[in-house]
Amino acid sequence: MFAIALWDGPGQRLLLARDRLGVKPLYWASVDGGILYGSEPAAILASGLVPARPDPAAIAQYLSLQYVPPPLTGFDGIRKLAPGEMLIFERGEIRVERYWQLDHATKAIPTSPEERVAELDALLLEATRMRMIADVPIGAFLSGGIDSSLVVSYMAELSSRTHTFSTSRTTATARAPTPRRSRGSTAPSTRSSSSNRRSCRRSPRP
Repeated sequence: MFAIALWDGPGQRLLLARDRLGVKPLYWASVDGGILYGSEPAAILASGLVPARPDPAAIAQYLSLQYVPPPLTGFDGIRKLAPGEMLIFERGEIRVERYWQLDHATKAIPTSPEERVAELDALLLEATRMRMIADVPIGAFLSGGIDSSLVVSYMAELSSRTHTFSTSRTTATARAPTPRRSRGSTAPSTRSSSSNRRSCRRSPRP
């Protein structure tokens, strides 16, 4: 997952790209003599070069679909790249292209249940391996459920050192302390307690 901006100095060309499935957002706006971009509309609005005006078309889309599809964003003049798209800004011109498209073609499906299990196992192992590539120590949140336990099992298979983290919470019920009486003592009567409370209320404030 990524949202990147690459500047080609000799060619005077800017390349913006969003990851294939759109995990990371990337917004942009065209202004006089250039282009603004950021990971959220607030970064573009902070420049003061783009007014914060609502986009009626985007609002209509949200009311119909419960989300705003790209390139709309809800703000007039601010656009966002769709998953698998890249933007090229060169010599004052903006060009948006798609560099990746999900292949919806029918694929060969393993026939037997054993083959399907083997293919799923291989895919999960490869997906875990790809996400363990990092230049810092990595770990996993282990909740004890099926998902996290399965991921950690693949991590342990791929690495000799696997760090896991879990959290727990205990709920304590608050109980009022039971008054203790010494031998031979008697508890004050309800009447005297009420009388004391009434006398406290009636006493004038200093």
